[in-house]
Amino acid sequence: MPVLTFDYRSGWLQSATVLVIASLFALSSGWFASENNSRIDIFGKTLSVEASAMLLWGIAAFFALGIPVGLKMLLLSMAKPRQVVLTATDITAPKAPIYKTTTTIALRDITRLRVSTVHRTTVFEIKAGKQKLGINKTWIQPASQFDVLRDTVEKRAAAAAIRG
Repeated sequence: MPVLTFDYRSGWLQSATVLVIASLFALSSGWFASENNSRIDIFGKTLSVEASAMLLWGIAAFFALGIPVGLKMLLLSMAKPRQVVLTATDITAPKAPIYKTTTTIALRDITRLRVSTVHRTTVFEIKAGKQKLGINKTWIQPASQFDVLRDTVEKRAAAAAIRG
């Protein structure tokens, strides 16, 4: 059986969305914090002006953490894609496009193959003992290769189980 490789990376649109949302919320929360001169009511409890400003600065800092994540995702979406490698005996894939680590699962050890959709995101889930691997459909480039990957993994896993 030939070795198959599939390009695996997050799309630029997802990356840009994370970056834009994080930037807008961080900037607006920071602006509100700097201009704040009133109290904030939260669940019936009134915060002082100083506490209100601290809360808004905390929200701004939280969303500012998303800016480097969005930048990294955007840069990786434009870089050379990572690879999902399917051999006759195992499958190797990145844990996610933004991580450098990979997971390798032997086809004979696979206990569950499932395709699930949550919030319009389709994920191919592979489980072998305690190892799990989730391959997001939107990260396989081109998207038509997702079905090829799924079908091939199912066939090779079944053949490995018979042999094994």
